[in-house]
Amino acid sequence: LNLKDLPVKARQLLGYDRQQQIKQDLYLILLKKRIETSFSKSTNLPNGRIIDYAQADPIPFSPNKKVVLFLSSMLGITTPFLLIYLQHIFNTKVRSESQFSTMLRDQIIGYVQTNAQSKGVYEHGDSSHESFRKLRTQIIQKLKKIDQIILITAQTNDVDKTYIANQIASSLSVLPKKTLLIRFDKPDNHLIKSGLKSTSDSHIELNDRIQQSAEFQNLNYLNMPAYQMDHSDCWVDTTLQTLFQYLRQKYDYIVIDCTPTGQSSDAFILASHVQLTLFVIKYQVTEIEELPKIEQIIRKNDLPNCHFIVNQSTPKSYQF
Repeated sequence: LNLKDLPVKARQLLGYDRQQQIKQDLYLILLKKRIETSFSKSTNLPNGRIIDYAQADPIPFSPNKKVVLFLSSMLGITTPFLLIYLQHIFNTKVRSESQFSTMLRDQIIGYVQTNAQSKGVYEHGDSSHESFRKLRTQIIQKLKKIDQIILITAQTNDVDKTYIANQIASSLSVLPKKTLLIRFDKPDNHLIKSGLKSTSDSHIELNDRIQQSAEFQNLNYLNMPAYQMDHSDCWVDTTLQTLFQYLRQKYDYIVIDCTPTGQSSDAFILASHVQLTLFVIKYQVTEIEELPKIEQIIRKNDLPNCHFIVNQSTPKSYQF
């Protein structure tokens, strides 16, 4: 052994000795800690202990099934009635015949279904024209003879009155009967200024203003002025009488499409010259508050032989 190597060996031996001491101290610490832990587990009591285990009820406490079913049933029963009640309060339109008085129901002459897309009177399978065929039969039974004047009016102007007047005149013309449709709600300014006199020249002028229907051979049209304050003096009762006497000699049926009674007095002025009045009422359009006014017209007999046409709106087509 070389003496020079002794310090190195001594230093290495000292390092091994230190490592051994460190590991021994660490082992003692861990051993002490394990003993302390084992002692603490064996001596400490738990903070709480189970006295009685929980028991679950097969029927849940909440939500209560019976209460939920009861409330759901009540809601399902009352909601439709509530909606109907609210609809009854806020809907002021006529919806069914049950809203008519007994007097109005007795005066109903027919039910029609308007179809603005339809052009002809006779279309196979169209329920709109079927309703007008039935209405035509009722009108003929009410008139009982030809060369009669039919007045068609309404309380307001949005009940398809003009469409119904056209269809009635068209259906009468295919019988075949000479039919004239007079449109009092389409003013002719020339007639308003000049009036009509019982002369042959006036008859010739009137004939020039009568238009032939393009679809129906026996149907003619005549546009007449509406009665207004500025020209009502031009149409005195004698003038109308002369006019209708002349037209009744030429036509079997005369249908007058008159302005609504709620807008002018034309219908009441023409009332003394007509034999049948048809008053148009439309579901979901005619106001309920207008029914007493219409009933009052019947009571006072302001419109002669007054009957009602109930417009049931646009129908669904059917085939037979």
